[in-house]
Amino acid sequence: MMMVLKTLSALGTVAAASLLLATTAEARDAVVVSPNHMHDWFFFNDNNNGPGTGHMVEGPGDPPLGSGSAELGVVNTGDRQALGTQAYNETMLGDITHLSYWTHQTDPSHAMPLQHNIRYHPADTGWQGRLVFEPGNGNPGIVSGAWQQWTPMGGRWWASQTGATGSNGLCPQSRPCTWNQVKSNWPQASVNGTLLFKAGGGWGLWVGNVDALTIGVHDHATRTYDFEPAAMTKAMAKMATAGTERAL
Repeated sequence: MMMVLKTLSALGTVAAASLLLATTAEARDAVVVSPNHMHDWFFFNDNNNGPGTGHMVEGPGDPPLGSGSAELGVVNTGDRQALGTQAYNETMLGDITHLSYWTHQTDPSHAMPLQHNIRYHPADTGWQGRLVFEPGNGNPGIVSGAWQQWTPMGGRWWASQTGATGSNGLCPQSRPCTWNQVKSNWPQASVNGTLLFKAGGGWGLWVGNVDALTIGVHDHATRTYDFEPAAMTKAMAKMATAGTERAL
């Protein structure tokens, strides 16, 4: 399915984020993820892997794709909520050709990180933590009340487990690594199960939204995920493919 995705014009020189301006482009192979058809995405509690409190909503504002987004919120510093998929399990990091997504938050202390469970070497077993792209941590600053695009392959990542069975001291949260450094450190690393967005873990009360995640993998179609509160009807899809530009 071909849908319309707003792209951005840069406001200033930024490496991994920008605010949205009202231009349009075609996003091929877009997948509408809604409560009626989650396409292997799932909300979960990252403390216990139980059901999560996240949900699909309209807005906020004018999302980059469609009319809705996925919303995650936490109520205290111990809360951890996530939206994930295992569709990219065992994907080699070196085979990923594109990563981008959009967030919206009113509290700019955080924006939704993109992360994935990691296997550093093919023979590794057991839990090795995650690699985390965290907006604002070695990456451009977070804005409030506007949709903001992130391009993680142009940003910095940190390892959640830095012990001998994890990253072995490389890429800690205090010194995140570029994507090229990640690939150089672990040329055979792969996604180990879940790729996810996560809110919480030491955060206070916070709510944020995410939409239009685009993932490209070598020898596979580049895919954009449009998070919506309801599945698009044929009429809605026809309007989306018509290329009508919507102003902010």
